[in-house]
Amino acid sequence: MKQSVGMKIGGGFGVALGFLLVIGAVSYRSTAGLIENAARRSQAYQGIAHLQNFLGLIRDAESGQRGYLLAGEERYLDPYRTAVQQVDKENATIRQVMADSPNQLHRLDGLEPLLKDKLSEFDEAITLRREKGLEAALVLVHNDRGKKITDDIRKILDDMVQEEHRLLEERNSRVESSARNATAVILYGIPVAFIILGIVAVLLTRNISRPLKEVTGFAERLARGDLSPRRPRNSPRAPPSPRPRSPRPPPRHARSSKPHKSPARRRSTSPTMRRRRRRSRKAVARPPPRRPPA
Repeated sequence: MKQSVGMKIGGGFGVALGFLLVIGAVSYRSTAGLIENAARRSQAYQGIAHLQNFLGLIRDAESGQRGYLLAGEERYLDPYRTAVQQVDKENATIRQVMADSPNQLHRLDGLEPLLKDKLSEFDEAITLRREKGLEAALVLVHNDRGKKITDDIRKILDDMVQEEHRLLEERNSRVESSARNATAVILYGIPVAFIILGIVAVLLTRNISRPLKEVTGFAERLARGDLSPRRPRNSPRAPPSPRPRSPRPPPRHARSSKPHKSPARRRSTSPTMRRRRRRSRKAVARPPPRRPPA
């Protein structure tokens, strides 16, 4: 089935456009994966930083509380009050950063009641120091219950930091894999796209430009008055016209000395025609009648 020039051009550009769309889709997917994994890696870094800051706030609150217990001056409570105000905000931030990690959220759920108990212990010791003196406050500080709460808080925070480091390593490997895929698409996809476009251009040139050039040449010959037909290079040859066959001669045994009469000159052999021919021969052979002398 012959295709028109428009169909060939449309088909060539369709193939090239389809291949470019495939490369674009793969590139978009690789780039999107790279961006997503990089964001997750950054999220892991943020989680580690917020956990370390959270642990530092607890230490600051404990240091401010002990400074007030020893000195009895209100100015030593400034670090304690600042840390207590920021603990709740830091806890909410950590929960937001780790919203996609169920294990971390479960650890946070166990950390919150321990944190409340520890802050209550700090407030109770400060109240005892303010109302009953140092000795009553030291009895509460040296209690094993407060030490156990602190140890539990640190253990949960250490587990959360280790989990974030594990997630960080996993996300780093994903970022590297996504970067390799994106690089491979750019390095190999673009040259392959140029090769495909070159092949399409060559095919279009062979199937469209040459016939158009021949048509243009034929039009120029017509303009010059050259009416001799010339067959295009790629056009199929016309089948040869059948030659008229001459009648075959009779076989040798059937030949006679008489000249061969063509079928067109053969006389009819019907009885009526034979009688007419005999009458005409007699009329020719009969002499004309003699006229009497005047």
